[in-house]
Amino acid sequence: MANVCPTLLRGSLSKAALGWLYGRIGGAMRWYATHDPYDTAGLAIMSTLLWQLGNLRHRTVALIDVVDRNEFNLVPGTINFSERPKLDDFVLPLDVPGIDTWRAPKRIEVHDIPAPGNSDEMRFIKRLLLPVCNNMQSPAELPTDVACVLLVQACLVTPCEGKYDRMWAYALAMWECGALWASTLGRDELRSSKARFGRLDLDKQRIWVSYQVE
Repeated sequence: MANVCPTLLRGSLSKAALGWLYGRIGGAMRWYATHDPYDTAGLAIMSTLLWQLGNLRHRTVALIDVVDRNEFNLVPGTINFSERPKLDDFVLPLDVPGIDTWRAPKRIEVHDIPAPGNSDEMRFIKRLLLPVCNNMQSPAELPTDVACVLLVQACLVTPCEGKYDRMWAYALAMWECGALWASTLGRDELRSSKARFGRLDLDKQRIWVSYQVE
């Protein structure tokens, strides 16, 4: 999704402009999840986020550790759409400098997430989703890259019935808690060579870890 942001933002990748777009994409996700969860446009956004979380290449979680926590103690406010979003809703107007509002990251509790459909989804929630969301509230050790494969396993073994509703909930939890905003800032800082490089050493060669379902 990062590839289309410069076009939508007329070439700007400032924090204000990224926040403006972030709030709108979050609003679109919320609208589709509520009103049309099986629409292909909405599913494309949701599945892209989860694919990037689980594929070990985009390193969505590792990028959070690149950013100083003071940078994401507030996250962009989510825009509420009253009707189906249009492409124009995501193109930065010439007379708008950037972000609309800020909000505190939402605390994600176990009861905010639908009951998992099987033990593989439960492992994903306990070992990846909740630890990442909790890290947005208080500093804690982030899961390593290999934990992201738990999402891939959960997607593979879970039957279609009910899965999409839960996947929407997982993506929205990552959005609302601020994890994806922190990851966005981390990618931007890494790209601009301002990053302080977290404990996962994103500037060094990656160490591949064997994955085994426990």
